[in-house]
Amino acid sequence: MPIDKRPAASYAFLTGLCLLLIPLYCLLGADIAFIFGSGISPIIFPLSVLASSTTIYCIADANRDKSLLSGFLITIGAVGVATLFDDMSSDGIIYHQEIIVHLLDGWNPFTTPVAGSPDPDIELLVAHYAKGVEIMASTVASFMGRIESGKAINLLTVIGSGFISFFILVSRLGVSGGRRGAMLAMLAVLNPVGMSQVLTYYNDFYSYYLILLTLAVFLVSPSRFSLGQALALGAVIIVAASVKFTAFFYVGMTVFGAMLFYLASRRGHLALSIGLAALAWALLAVCGTSYHRYVTNPLLAGDPSYPLM
Repeated sequence: MPIDKRPAASYAFLTGLCLLLIPLYCLLGADIAFIFGSGISPIIFPLSVLASSTTIYCIADANRDKSLLSGFLITIGAVGVATLFDDMSSDGIIYHQEIIVHLLDGWNPFTTPVAGSPDPDIELLVAHYAKGVEIMASTVASFMGRIESGKAINLLTVIGSGFISFFILVSRLGVSGGRRGAMLAMLAVLNPVGMSQVLTYYNDFYSYYLILLTLAVFLVSPSRFSLGQALALGAVIIVAASVKFTAFFYVGMTVFGAMLFYLASRRGHLALSIGLAALAWALLAVCGTSYHRYVTNPLLAGDPSYPLM
């Protein structure tokens, strides 16, 4: 994926990517632990920060050090802010934190689908709902020793989306001036649902930012679909599938819309490439990284979307 050589655009892209890779690596690290029969470990979060920094170090040279420093400082700030503010939301307290507590206590949802909550109504949600945000958050909480610190994942997602939005606006959509680009990027990410939920364990707002990032994948190189774009699309699909069933659906509809656009503009080869890549990543997400829900739910309840439907 080509990186714009202009300092502001390059810095925004690399910083945003650095922040967004941390939650992704937290999720993948936890899933690997689950696959091998283990649970959440305090080492997953620092290793994810290191893996994100290593990725940026390998793909870039210009603005690399500045972006890595910014990403590191923003991550520290996000953890600090998340820890200071208690989640007082109803769903956050009732079952999202319940999931995190089970994960911190060693629950492996891949091998033991039912965690054993004392309340059967809560157990229904804990056992069958997607729990990607809770898994990512638990890696932070395990390292920090504070359950509230896990909300840093939300802040990294929102701030990272803002940096990527700035890059797309300035580098690909022709917005002139860093100040104007920054203001438009802020408008793009200051979603009212996101702003009201970012310091809670509600996860509805993730759908918006995942759609935004899906559009960014296509806009970063509008005239082609490169290997870098295919990998970025895969990352978004994997996170969407793990976070929320409806987020997975919305990202799928966004991909379908992009395919229709390329078909309408007589670029059927791009539409085919996008469709095949998205299908392959979706199958990997369903059968691999999001095994718990999309495989266990049909086995336990006969419906992958249970109890949503």
